[in-house]
Amino acid sequence: MSQLKKSMQAARPAGEIAAEKPSLEIGQKVEGKGIFAGLWQPWGDGRILAKKFSVYAAPEDLADSSGQKLLTFRQAATEVVKLQNWHGRDGLDVGGDDALYRLLNSGRYHGNWIIPPRVLLIGTNNRGELMWNHGLYQSKDTGAFAGTFAAHGQTPQHAPFYWSCSLHTDDQKYVTVCFANGLATFDDPNTARNYCRPVWLEPAP
Repeated sequence: MSQLKKSMQAARPAGEIAAEKPSLEIGQKVEGKGIFAGLWQPWGDGRILAKKFSVYAAPEDLADSSGQKLLTFRQAATEVVKLQNWHGRDGLDVGGDDALYRLLNSGRYHGNWIIPPRVLLIGTNNRGELMWNHGLYQSKDTGAFAGTFAAHGQTPQHAPFYWSCSLHTDDQKYVTVCFANGLATFDDPNTARNYCRPVWLEPAP
């Protein structure tokens, strides 16, 4: 059994949302919103937030003005901020996990595209604990997601990695997730070039 499958079958921590049947199917493309990725109840600042969100991913990867999609984290953060009415909404640099959780808890988040935290990419936190039943990696071949993620990195011999806005535990590098095998690692934000799939969050009823 793969390490990823073992992790997904591990005991559920308190921060994971309760299993619910959303009205939309994961991988369903919704006009004006993007591709539905699931319901998420964030866990931050040592507690679970009393709010749930529908997660929508963009139907394509982020690119700069030249069309380049392999970006450093700093470039990706800059490009997200530049987004205006991209697939129907603007972009925002949230700065990291803790800042995102505080923003969501404050009610001052207004549905902007963001670089997703690690948990929305792979479902786990930096300790490898399962915090979400879904993840863009797990859903990459489902419905409208199929065929929209990169098949390789800078060359066909390089695996495709995606940026998260989550800082690695021990240094100033950012967590990345390999969409070939689900490996979570970390990269230098100024030199490494990876893909980025923005998401946005809609308050759930």
